[in-house]
Parts: sequence; structure tokens; C-alpha cells
Amino acid sequence: MAEQNTQAAKPEEYQTYVSSLQSHKLIRTDGKVLHVVGYKYITKDPEDIKYLDEEIAKGLVYIRKGDKVASAAADPMAALRKKIEEEAVAQYVKDQEALAKQAAENGQVDISTTVPKPKDSEAKTDEPAIRPASSTRLAGLSAGSNSSNSK
Repeated sequence: MAEQNTQAAKPEEYQTYVSSLQSHKLIRTDGKVLHVVGYKYITKDPEDIKYLDEEIAKGLVYIRKGDKVASAAADPMAALRKKIEEEAVAQYVKDQEALAKQAAENGQVDISTTVPKPKDSEAKTDEPAIRPASSTRLAGLSAGSNSSNSK
């Protein structure tokens, strides 16, 4: 079981091939088409690697073997997506902290984390302490008002 965890944590490796032509196709003997785009071909398929290594050994001059790269380097968009997501989450957390601080400075209650305590006259054992939010109460809070309808 420990072996499976180490294998899962290991990033996938891709083999790169560099071409002297910007884009072209190579057709394997089994009919699979390999598309070279932007002067490179990236694969993790052992059959593709075997075929290309054999073709290079036979003298194919248009393509040469490149370096092995991790999955993040093979897919630059994945790294960009991760970076944008991290920045968005960090900005969201920062904005939420600023809003909470501003609400505290203005004497407003953060309605997302606190439950209003019922008044003595409202305290009944058969009714829950949490009241459903009404649109009139929320409208006052979202507009920045300190007063709210407590009906």
C-alpha cells in the first residue's frame, strides 16, 4: 500500500521530441498519426517513444530526442490555470478579511458567523433561536445601514 502512495505522488514524466519543421505528421506502422506542432512533440505513450527512437536511430533527420519533463512542464496551461486560481483565492480571502474588518469598525455584525440572541420576550422553548432571514433585514445590512427590522 505504501508503494501505491509513492507512485501516486510521483509526477508523470513526458518525453519531448524537437523537430526542425514547425508542424508535420508522422505515421506509425500501426497507423497512429503523431502530430508535431510548434517544432515539438510531447508524449508519455511508450509505443510512441519506441517508434520515434527507432526512426531516429534509422536516420530520421527532421526530429531529435529532447528532454524528459514533468507533467506541469508538458502542459504550460495547467501551470497558468493553477497560478490564476491561487491568485483568485488569495484575493478573495483578502477581500473577505477587509470586509469583516470594515464591518467590525462600523459596529456591524458579521451575519455569516453570528446568530442573534432572542430578546427575553421572544425566548420560547418551542421556537428555534435562529430566525429565517427576510429580504427587508438583509437589504438594510447590504446597503450599509446599522438599523435592521427585527420583526
